[in-house]
Amino acid sequence: MSVSKVITVLFSTPTRVLLVLFFCLPLVFHVSAVDIEGPVTSSISQAEDALVLAYEAVLEAEQAGANVAGLLFQLNVAGENLAKARMLYDGGLFDEAARFTGYSYGNSSYVVVEASELESLAVEKANLRLQVTVIISVAGVGVIACISVAGWVLFKGWYRKRVLKMKPEVVKGGS
Repeated sequence: MSVSKVITVLFSTPTRVLLVLFFCLPLVFHVSAVDIEGPVTSSISQAEDALVLAYEAVLEAEQAGANVAGLLFQLNVAGENLAKARMLYDGGLFDEAARFTGYSYGNSSYVVVEASELESLAVEKANLRLQVTVIISVAGVGVIACISVAGWVLFKGWYRKRVLKMKPEVVKGGS
């Protein structure tokens, strides 16, 4: 085959269509991938922000005295889902990455809500414990004061009777 025949075959209409498709389809797929990438990148960023908020909420609940063991498990699940979403995103599986991002965001949101509820319960419990401690302390001081006054009255009466029973000694020849 001569070069002119090869060029004629390459630029014939069916071949030309195939060449155009061969070179243009990657551009089309790249553009559609960019269209999918943007929202996935945004949702991964939102899931990361939600995970940070969840971590801070759990930390505040723990500082308030709440039992956060269950929340730590949910926080760990949210982190694992976000890591899977990142790996899938890096691998080009944008739909799967979006699904795991949604799971992570959902777990993080749940943790934030539960942490704030546990924190408020822990604060209420601490306030109640403080009130009970103050009441018991005031009652204890009152009881001790009453016992002290009663003891002083009894001792005073006993000591007075003892002093009155004493007879003074008269000293002879003294000045």
